[in-house]
Amino acid sequence: MRTTVVGSWPPDARYAAELARYHRGQPDNGDAEKLLTEVATVAIAQQRTCGLDEITGGETSADSFILHFPRLLSGIVPSENTAAWDGRGAFRITAPVGAPVGLGIAASFVRERSIYPDLQKVTIPGPPEITTMLEPREAARAAWPTVTELIRAEIRTLIEIGARDIQLDVPQIAMGLADGGWDTGLAVETAISARERGRAIAHFDHFSPRCSV
Repeated sequence: MRTTVVGSWPPDARYAAELARYHRGQPDNGDAEKLLTEVATVAIAQQRTCGLDEITGGETSADSFILHFPRLLSGIVPSENTAAWDGRGAFRITAPVGAPVGLGIAASFVRERSIYPDLQKVTIPGPPEITTMLEPREAARAAWPTVTELIRAEIRTLIEIGARDIQLDVPQIAMGLADGGWDTGLAVETAISARERGRAIAHFDHFSPRCSV
């Protein structure tokens, strides 16, 4: 039986303050890269010590899984809801949503693979997760087809740079199915639409299908 993780690995507590400053944009680029490399190195070592068969980079550059995505997106601006998300604020859409430098997942994979060359697995959130901080929800949902294309582009890059196990992490879909807020057909369509054909295996966390892409 293969042992692995979804993707996230709790950063070592000693880095909490530095990571909080990083997510507020305080360190310069050199300091940030050094910090992220060190945190990922520790996360990878901890997973290997636990004896996992397949590890990830730990999503150590992410802010609470998904709360860093707005700073990677174009076509949005801060909303008046500045108290949302523990003071991070919410955002509203003003133009087609883009990701000028990607979603950051491929960049993290490059960093983490330089630490552990055998790294092959990576996780990527779905459209509901990437648009979580966008308001109103109707506008965020309307942007899902565009965001799906951003995800597919990121998956293409990941495949090109060596990822072989790409996990789509869609807890909002799973929770919606559990509480009756999601139609099953829409859930399957939303998850499947994010696939990108290539030389990798994709599977859906918190969801049932597993398929080659």
